[in-house]
Amino acid sequence: MASYQCDLCGGETSFYRQSEKMRQCLLCGVVSLSPDLIPTNLNSYYENNIFYTENAKDPVLVAGMIRSARFYLSLLKKYIRPSGGQLLVDVGANFGILVEESIRQGFQAIGLEKNKSLILVGLERGLNISDTNLSELVTSNQVAVITAMHVLEHLTQPRSLINDAFQKLAVGGILMLGIPNMDSYLAQKDGLSWRYVALEHLYYFSPKTLSQILIEEGFEILAIKRDGTNLADLSLKKLLRYLIGGPLSRDRFQPKNTSGRQVAPTPKKNLFRLIIKNMIIFLIKILRREDFIVIVARKK
Repeated sequence: MASYQCDLCGGETSFYRQSEKMRQCLLCGVVSLSPDLIPTNLNSYYENNIFYTENAKDPVLVAGMIRSARFYLSLLKKYIRPSGGQLLVDVGANFGILVEESIRQGFQAIGLEKNKSLILVGLERGLNISDTNLSELVTSNQVAVITAMHVLEHLTQPRSLINDAFQKLAVGGILMLGIPNMDSYLAQKDGLSWRYVALEHLYYFSPKTLSQILIEEGFEILAIKRDGTNLADLSLKKLLRYLIGGPLSRDRFQPKNTSGRQVAPTPKKNLFRLIIKNMIIFLIKILRREDFIVIVARKK
C-alpha cells in the first residue's frame, strides 16, 4: 500500500471511509482525492472544457448564480463598505456574475478565470476578466477584497492561493472563500456517494480545517456562514433527501462530460409546488443541513 503525505501540512494520511480513492490527513484532518486519481490534464480541462461555458446559456443556472452573488455581497458588506470604490478581485470568476454584481453595488471589480470561452463571454458583457494568475496580478489600486467561490477544492495547491491572497490584499483586506462543507449532513450521510465528491474536486474542507489553514497563513476569521443559495435549483426529490434521506450508492469518480450540457427547459410555475419547495428549504436551513459554507477572513 502506497504511503502519502498531506500536501497541506506534511502529515501522514490514511484511507477515508476505507476507500483507496480518498485520503484523510491524520494531522490536519483535510480530506483529499487520492493522488493516483488526479487527472493529468487539469490545466487543459479547465481552459477548454465547454461544460462550464454552457452554464451561461441556462437561465435557471444564471438566476442561481445571481442569487448566490447577491448573498455573498450581502455578507461581505457587513465587513467592508464599497463607498470608496474598493477593488474586488474574483478568482474563478466564471463569466463574471459576481464581478458584475459587485460593480452594481459600488465596488471596482475584476475577474480571473482560466476557461477561455468563459473569458470571452465575460468580455462580451463588458467586464474585465482575464486569465492572469493571482500571484502575477498587477493593479493600480490596492486590493480590498479577494473572493474565490468554489475554487479552492479544484486546486492542486489550495494553500498557495490563500498565501497569494494574503500577499495581494491590503492590510485589513477581506478574503471570502466558498466551499462544499465536508462536515455537512449529506456529506457525512452519503460518504463517497455525496453529490459534491468528484474527480475535479481534489480537496475537501470542513469549517475547522479551512479555518486553521487561514489562521496559519496570517488571517483572522470573521465569519463562517452556511450557504443554501443552491437549494432553490434542486428538485423536490433531491431536497427531500436533506430531510428523510435514504440509502444512496453511486460512483462519483467518473470524468465529467466535456462536450457541454443540454439546456433544460424552464419549468412551468406551479404555486402549490413552489410553496412546498420553499417549506422544505426553510426546514433544511433550520436544521442547518446546507452543503456549502462561506468563510470570511481578514488580513491582519
